[in-house]
Amino acid sequence: MSNSWFKKQMGMYFAYHKNPYNCILHFVGVPLILLAVLVFLSKFSVLNINNLNISLGDFLFFSLLLLYLIFIPIMGFVSIVLYFPLYWFSQYIILGYLGNSLIIAIFCFVFGWALQFLGHVFEKRKPAFLDNALQVFMAPGFLVIELLVSAGLCRDLVIQLEQESETFKK
Repeated sequence: MSNSWFKKQMGMYFAYHKNPYNCILHFVGVPLILLAVLVFLSKFSVLNINNLNISLGDFLFFSLLLLYLIFIPIMGFVSIVLYFPLYWFSQYIILGYLGNSLIIAIFCFVFGWALQFLGHVFEKRKPAFLDNALQVFMAPGFLVIELLVSAGLCRDLVIQLEQESETFKK
């Protein structure tokens, strides 16, 4: 997997997310879905070493952050800062401090996807993952890039991603 491949994937995601209402709804929907997935996948153990259980959710979460760090380092570092609180909150839910973790995860998952699809009504374009399933992994990073751009950072990166997105315009 090369840096150009990753930027092409992110460029595809950019092409499907131009409407500001869609982007706003994604800022709520994507974290809700990520939270739900972390809770759901916590039920499946990948590795257990000396009572340290690494779940499928842990594995996917940390793998995604690692990929972000490798391919777009600033996005990776900011993703760690922004998504770690969400990870910790998922652990809080998993431990049952807020009630039934499955009910909370189902609510977050359904509501998050409802917001996503509503956003794509505004976008007047189907979600990117319907054309390429890997696009679900681009969503959290896209939000980080949008925040960085709002802060006046990463203009060169956005130019590159916009160029990549040209291939995927309607």
